[in-house]
Amino acid sequence: MKINFLNFFKKKPKKINLSVWTKLNVVLGGLILFLFIFFAIFEGYYSQKIYPGIKIGNLDLSGKTQEQAIDFLKEKTEQINEKGLIFSSGDKIVKIDLIAIGLTDLDLSRDLLKFNLENSIKQAFQIGRNYQDFNFIQEQWNALIYGYQVEMKYDFKKDELIKILKDNFHSLEKSPQNADFEIDANYQIAVIVEEEGYILNYSQAIEELEQNLKFLNIQPIDLTLIIESPKIKKEQIETFIPVAQEIINLFPVTLSYEDKKWEIKKDNGKEWLEFQFNQFENLEENQKISIGFNQEKIEKKLKTIALEINQESQNAKFKIDNEKIIEFQTSKNGKKLNLEKSYQKINKEITFRKNKEIELIVGETEPEITTESANDLGIKEIIGIGKSNFKGSPKNRRNNIKTGAATLNGLLIKPDKEFSTVEALGEINGKTGYLQELVIKGNKTTKEYGGGLCQIGTTMFRAALNSGLPILERRPHTFRVQYYEPAGMDAAVYSPHPDLRFKNDTNNYILIQTKIEKNDLIFEFWGINDGRKVEITKNKIYNIVKAPETKIIETKDLKPGEKKCTETAHAGADAEFTRIITYSNGEQETKTFKSHYKPWGAVCLIGKNVE
Repeated sequence: MKINFLNFFKKKPKKINLSVWTKLNVVLGGLILFLFIFFAIFEGYYSQKIYPGIKIGNLDLSGKTQEQAIDFLKEKTEQINEKGLIFSSGDKIVKIDLIAIGLTDLDLSRDLLKFNLENSIKQAFQIGRNYQDFNFIQEQWNALIYGYQVEMKYDFKKDELIKILKDNFHSLEKSPQNADFEIDANYQIAVIVEEEGYILNYSQAIEELEQNLKFLNIQPIDLTLIIESPKIKKEQIETFIPVAQEIINLFPVTLSYEDKKWEIKKDNGKEWLEFQFNQFENLEENQKISIGFNQEKIEKKLKTIALEINQESQNAKFKIDNEKIIEFQTSKNGKKLNLEKSYQKINKEITFRKNKEIELIVGETEPEITTESANDLGIKEIIGIGKSNFKGSPKNRRNNIKTGAATLNGLLIKPDKEFSTVEALGEINGKTGYLQELVIKGNKTTKEYGGGLCQIGTTMFRAALNSGLPILERRPHTFRVQYYEPAGMDAAVYSPHPDLRFKNDTNNYILIQTKIEKNDLIFEFWGINDGRKVEITKNKIYNIVKAPETKIIETKDLKPGEKKCTETAHAGADAEFTRIITYSNGEQETKTFKSHYKPWGAVCLIGKNVE
């Protein structure tokens, strides 16, 4: 067969139907245009709204602005706060209120749980807005099709909650007992056999609670019992008995510092001695325990000795009246018994080296403000004043306000120093002059120190505001309190938190002067005016919520049937004001301070009948 290649190449190509391609291009272009227009409309509609499919727990935030979403969540979280938390173990069920309530002073009221609505909603709003790359399209699509769960942000006082749980459920537990020894009246040692125990798994309950809080799924939580084995067993300690006997026979021993001596009798040694579980890894079985002294018991003894040794360092301070220094205090180094190092030395010297006399370890503490620096501070004028009124305060509260104000009077704040009110006040207890107030914590009434200190924090806050100082940490009260009107200009203070912290950015020392005039607490900040001017807008109060009904709480602190009502009811509200600082170079700094107050119903205590 012959192929005519010439005829093959002479064949004409088929014509392409251009109308089909044209139609395809038109359809494709139309589709792209439609998608572009749809995307533009979609983005425009959701420009200030949360994208579809985004939730916190079972609450759908789709299409809500950030403000709407906050209001939406606020209703849910306030329901949780009202209902409280339910924990159970076996037949025992305990409801825990999420607010510790100060009965005689609302200063001591505080949240055990606080939801951070603003940060949670900000995170929800940012989903699908990662415009630096094209991931935002995928995020939007995934949220729309599969949904997207945002975790609720919150703060809660874990240690305080665990303590409340232990207070309520401790009767169901039995602690494990390590193998131990007993020392008879003749100081002879015998072994006590170990015993297993059972405790409630508080850690697991808290983990479950935290997981629930992330998604606002607040369900009753069951506390499970777990078997806890003793760490030290009989066979481990039997070989140590001769050593323990030798240590006991060393007593009495002597602790000393300079020319002072304290005799530690054999009964103290008997009380201190214990078997200790060593935490080091890769130890042989017979090395896992050792014999030594109980640190807590020795330090308790050392604290009484410290009263004879310790001397507080003394800051240089002075008092100004009519722009003259009328009182001056020189600085002085202090002394402080080092409890940790002294314990370690006692433990080592007696149990290992068998020494009968031990020199205690004492350190020197230096003042923050020395006499040399105080002589050249250049303080000459008032740069800010804070005032508050405590009319109607009960006796204990007045005492605490007076004590706290006296503690802060005359303090100097270094340039660039961050000032902590809690740190400056120091320990709050009976030894430092404070009196107690009643507080409802969990579902029990108890007494606490610290009532009235928020009067100190609020007055300090106002002085720092009016001085134009940067506010680093400030939290409003849980409830609106009569002593701190106008609402929104208060600062809660409770050791260790919340705290009021601010910074001295004036490049000069600031001297704090405090005084009480009738029912007015006044703080004056003295320093050098660097030309800054402060303007504070009028307080705006809104979202007022009616106070709930009176709450009746049974207590053993009153006679059966006796009734005592405390703080009157307060409406809830939101408040805000703005501070504008104009510096000497013309620059301005504006900050709005916002406060949210929960409605507060009056509380009445009634004496519980004792069965």
